[in-house]
Amino acid sequence: MQVARKVKSKSIFQSSTKPSPDNGQPPVGRLTSTGLMQSFKQGTKMQKREINAKRAPQPPSFYSHAVEVFRANRILFISGQLGMEADGTTPPTMAEQARLAWRNVAAQLLAAGMSFDNLVKVTVIIPDATEVLASRAARAAALGDRRPASTLIIAGLANPAWKIEIEAIACA
Repeated sequence: MQVARKVKSKSIFQSSTKPSPDNGQPPVGRLTSTGLMQSFKQGTKMQKREINAKRAPQPPSFYSHAVEVFRANRILFISGQLGMEADGTTPPTMAEQARLAWRNVAAQLLAAGMSFDNLVKVTVIIPDATEVLASRAARAAALGDRRPASTLIIAGLANPAWKIEIEAIACA
């Protein structure tokens, strides 16, 4: 006959009893409720630095080759946002769809308490290379002078009516 033993599991949100020796904060790589709350209380503000190495070609459009993030407490991964209204209707033109896709990215950021200022990486997928300029115009209108790291992919989307999809990563 086997006897079941009760094993006490430790939540990753339990506070650490062993602070790191250098700064009194919980050990790096270990998420604890105490350390997380201290970070928020201290008002540590996420900072980012746009990087365009001088030894590489400069970006031909509105983005940065790299974005370094430090002092971030939260990371938001936004799934591909399409150029459609909340009711599911899809306008026929790239200009309209691109504007809506960026609006939908903004809605996800807002729902997480963030804004376009928090974007560090975007991936834009369009099926038609002739629509690049319309896509860039909508991006410029939405982002202004913000320059997150960026990738543009020319590839098909799941529905032929869709003209753009935008994924994003934001930090705060």
